[in-house]
This record gives sequence, structure tokens and C-alpha cells, in this order.
Amino acid sequence: MQLPFGHNKSTLKYNEETGTYDYYEYGQAHVDPQHGNAQLTFKNLLIQDCTFTDLGDGYLIYNVLDTSGRSGYYITNGKAIEVNWYKGSDTVPTTFYKKGTSEEIKLNTGKTYISIVPSDGWEDIVIK
Repeated sequence: MQLPFGHNKSTLKYNEETGTYDYYEYGQAHVDPQHGNAQLTFKNLLIQDCTFTDLGDGYLIYNVLDTSGRSGYYITNGKAIEVNWYKGSDTVPTTFYKKGTSEEIKLNTGKTYISIVPSDGWEDIVIK
């Protein structure tokens, strides 16, 4: 899966042996020095399409409060599920629904990579 971060060529690759998503930057495994240089991995991925306000000089404020049903992906166990997400206030969790339905998705517990993607970068995501 190619992420929309061209500056470091971020990718996440599903590792069938471990059932996790391994994180790479610049074509190299991204390791965690605080944990014996172990490969940085995630159990689940959440990718959310989001509008933003551009403050200039590379500063963006993402509008993560949205009740319009924006697009996204919930990726777990090697499968991508298209979702719509909603968040009505700072005090409630974001809810995810299977795209085009009212079926709420129960998220797996475990280490999750969450990416908020500006709407203009949404087409750059490649899911394999």
C-alpha cells in the first residue's frame, strides 16, 4: 500500500506471516530504536479523507469533526474495507460504517496506524 506522503515514500506492506502491516520509508524498513530496532508494525490501518484549512508555509489544520460521511478505508487482516466516517464533536469517538450502508464496523483492538489524508491527496493512495 502506497501512502500519499511523497516526501518520504512511505509504504505499508502486509506481512502474512505475522498478520501485521510493516512500515517502510525511502524503501527501507522503519525500525524503532527504543525497542531493539524492531520493525515498526501495525495490526490495523485507518485512512480517512479529510478537508483542511491551509495556514500557509506548509501548516494545515485538518477538519476532523465532520458529520457528512467522508470516505475512508479500514484495513485489517489483509483486507481493505471501504468506509464512511463521522465525528460530531471532540468528546465522542469517530464512528465507521461500511460504505453505503448503516452497518457500523467494530474495529479490531491492537496497534493501529491512523492517517488523515487531505481530499486533494486522496487519489494518491494505492491499495493492493
